[in-house]
Amino acid sequence: MALHQPACSTMTDRVSVIIPTLNAGRMGIELVEALRRQTLVPHEILVIDSGSTDGTAAALSRAGATVRTIASADFHHGTVRNDAALRASGNILVFMTQDAAPQDGHLLERLADALRRGAAAAYARHVPRRSASPLEKYARLTNYPAEGSTERNSTANAGPRSIRSVFFSNTCSAVLRDVFERLGGFPTHTIMNEDMLFAARLRRAG
Repeated sequence: MALHQPACSTMTDRVSVIIPTLNAGRMGIELVEALRRQTLVPHEILVIDSGSTDGTAAALSRAGATVRTIASADFHHGTVRNDAALRASGNILVFMTQDAAPQDGHLLERLADALRRGAAAAYARHVPRRSASPLEKYARLTNYPAEGSTERNSTANAGPRSIRSVFFSNTCSAVLRDVFERLGGFPTHTIMNEDMLFAARLRRAG
């Protein structure tokens, strides 16, 4: 899904990928390696590791990511992402989780293209792994249908909306940096759903 703002015609694609990690193991290495093989190569990959004991921080640093370590007690979904965004230098902020894996080499290009075409933010479809349980497969296929959609703000339809209108996922999302900063980043008062609350802020902001 993409949440739209007026199109930006002067965008330069400098993508900063932000990934919180905790004992990511081989999945984290595979993710960083897959990102470096994208057709739109990320300008930087920023990892915030919160106390891994399996060597994740060192392994991802060797794989090419810039790694910052924090104490596990300091981890908060909104706060760590906001802090990494402040340290990032790209104009497109891509947020991912350690267990996500691009299915091909065009993921970042497609996310950036949604922003080029006027979206303020976009997120990717989640496809379950082959080893996923039936319940997990059902949840993924229900929440992330094969056909994408676009949510546009409309003052002509300002009545109650479905929660689908603010459905958003930081498992793999992209946000224009200037929009992210203008809205104050992710909320830090919640233990979950910082992504959907941010999407609600986008809708309220027009």
